[in-house]
Amino acid sequence: MVDGKITSMIQNASECVLILSGGSGHHFVPFAKLQKGGEYAMRLCMNWVYREFQLECECDAGKKVLVTSVDCCDHERIYITKRDGQLVLDTAPRNFCDACSATGNWQTPTTTRSFLCWLRSWRPLFRV
Repeated sequence: MVDGKITSMIQNASECVLILSGGSGHHFVPFAKLQKGGEYAMRLCMNWVYREFQLECECDAGKKVLVTSVDCCDHERIYITKRDGQLVLDTAPRNFCDACSATGNWQTPTTTRSFLCWLRSWRPLFRV
């Protein structure tokens, strides 16, 4: 995550070309086309307003699936597949704290140090 924005990869794993549209409610504006096996890098800011993105089969307008901005924030990769004649989402979760999980420590050294400095600054008040 750089400058407050995150990127989620949307991959077309279905057998049809998908039209990617953005909007909310029932009003969507197309802005990208995903070929079979193609990918689209969805770049969003985590503080932006809730949005919906619709993926629709180019050859069959009845086959649609929604991806939300929440899906993009929570998942690093989103795969659009076709199961039982319907488009479905398969996702790979995002690991928000790579450094924390690698070290097994949820606190950063800076946070610990600043807390200890604050604690030491109050020590003279607690002397009897």
